[in-house]
Amino acid sequence: MDAVALSGEMMPYLTAAVGAYGTAVLAKIEEKAADATVGVGQRLLRGLLSGGNKDDIESAVDDLARDPDDEGRQWVLRARVKETLEADDTLAAQLASLLQQRSSVSAAGKGSVAVGGDVTGIIATGNNTTIKR
Repeated sequence: MDAVALSGEMMPYLTAAVGAYGTAVLAKIEEKAADATVGVGQRLLRGLLSGGNKDDIESAVDDLARDPDDEGRQWVLRARVKETLEADDTLAAQLASLLQQRSSVSAAGKGSVAVGGDVTGIIATGNNTTIKR
């Protein structure tokens, strides 16, 4: 998997980890996360921080922690991740392997739905949902 695709696939997990813990994510990397997405993000960050671009990754995480929904800050982290992966093929392979090992089905957050396979019917969440056919 090339660095551009890999960094894109990593972003939901990294954003979830930073969004959940803010700047403290860097200190919490060794803790086991209850949420699978945040846990994967923490393991990905641990791997990225072992690379040669540690200061740039930490700086981008600090910036993203201030506003996890800011697409510009997300893109800065993604660019730093891409640079790190392009510079270290071994690390890129290790992190790609970690992504492949994750559960293929997960849901996080209020009202989230996880589906393992094709959906042929209606999925509705929320209170007092009415479905008319």
